[in-house]
Amino acid sequence: MLKGFKPITLAILTAATTQSTWALDVKDLNLKVEPIAGLERVQKLLPDVHSTTRLFYGARVTGGYRLISLEGEYTRAHDEESFPLTSTSTTSTSDKIKVGLRSELISGKYITGLARVGGQAQRETTELTVSGSTTTDTTPVTYQPYAGLGLRVALTPKIGASAEVVAVFRDFPDLSQTDLQGSAGATFSFP
Repeated sequence: MLKGFKPITLAILTAATTQSTWALDVKDLNLKVEPIAGLERVQKLLPDVHSTTRLFYGARVTGGYRLISLEGEYTRAHDEESFPLTSTSTTSTSDKIKVGLRSELISGKYITGLARVGGQAQRETTELTVSGSTTTDTTPVTYQPYAGLGLRVALTPKIGASAEVVAVFRDFPDLSQTDLQGSAGATFSFP
């Protein structure tokens, strides 16, 4: 990664890529499964330094109580690029797993404020093809801490909106290498 470069991830969940929640309440114990879909802007180093936007998707599972829950999240991003002038093409796949704790610090009838903290593991595989010859580069798994804040607003008893910002600390305690992941979404409850 280039020094001073701060990648930003933006997840936008719209009617085409909505987020729905499945919940089971057992004596104040909650279990939620949430699909995730969005777009992220990333820096790529092959074949030369540039940025690209790609789709990512996955799921989050949260289990526990309102004040403290365990969360697990998996996302995958995949993209292909072609550079005809140099007979070069690339295919990249990125896998990320987050495991941590989540807490609803503010819990009202219409507004819920949450905080999350944990660790992320990430691995990226890139295939570079130049004039028909392909090489594959897989980065070693890297581990970074993360922390985030979010807000959910109930628009009706069955429909809501959410926004969240998560900071992934790539070179903690050096905060200049922090990745920011922002998301906005919609939640729909089913009977």
